[in-house]
Amino acid sequence: MAIYNKLLLRQAQKYLGNLDNISEELQAFLKAVNESYDHYEKDHHLLERSIELSSEEMIELNQQLRKETEGLKKAHQELKETEKIRLEKTLDAQKIKQLREISEAVIAAQEKERSNLAAELHDNINQILGASRLYIDTAINNEEVRLNLIKESKLFLDNAMEEIRYLSRTLLPPRLSQTSLVEALNDMIKNIKMVDKLEIITDWEHLDESAMCEQMKLSIFRIIQEQLNNIFKHAQATTVIIEITQHDGLQLSIKDNGIGFNTSEKRNGIGLQNIISRTNLFNGEVVINSAPGEGCELLISFNRQVENVPKKIAS
Repeated sequence: MAIYNKLLLRQAQKYLGNLDNISEELQAFLKAVNESYDHYEKDHHLLERSIELSSEEMIELNQQLRKETEGLKKAHQELKETEKIRLEKTLDAQKIKQLREISEAVIAAQEKERSNLAAELHDNINQILGASRLYIDTAINNEEVRLNLIKESKLFLDNAMEEIRYLSRTLLPPRLSQTSLVEALNDMIKNIKMVDKLEIITDWEHLDESAMCEQMKLSIFRIIQEQLNNIFKHAQATTVIIEITQHDGLQLSIKDNGIGFNTSEKRNGIGLQNIISRTNLFNGEVVINSAPGEGCELLISFNRQVENVPKKIAS
């Protein structure tokens, strides 16, 4: 008897009995379904691995924050006997507060990511697999419509596999030590254009990445990814222009022609806070130019001292 997936074997034996005595046509059908189960398990393993990587990066950031805090406490003790103790205490407190805000923003982003993943698995992929299982059960018991149901079930499984691959690509950070920032950005824009009609104009082809560490490249990638996500959700824009230039440092500009907003009003979303936190890690500055009906322009500037960065940052 052929070797089948445990779940498929149990279902098949339940309805068909001894599988050694089934027809060649039904054996071929079970083989096709078994291959679909195997593909699903491989993609599910990839998805679990992507979540593990994301969690590992958050743990690394928390460890880095603890080290920074311990270093600040030690420096504070050494300065206790000097006239500058009050000023140093204030500066240390501000630094600790900033590190805590960064950690909180990263944790909030991780929780949001997991909530979205759970919703996708429950509301989308789970429904697709449920429909596929229903079709398979019907096909096993109804020979007249078996072929059509097999074809429909295969389409459902292919769709589920593609959804899982998409989620995995979204969660896994780009390995910028193995590829350039420009290549990673181009791949992201290409994937967006496949599923969205938004016109995205880019200008970064002559970017010199030699002075940029992998962590800074990853931060720039995530900042652009986060702002595009904000535009998709809120801006109602038709065109986005993204530029990266290098004049006495590095400047990033993301401009859309959407509905805009009043910058003086408090905004509760974590997307902008994530962008500000990532920029602060590299002593950068964030400027937002927007008004109702006039789109939005996000400007981020980094000076030349880009080598002075944390060893690890979250994706």
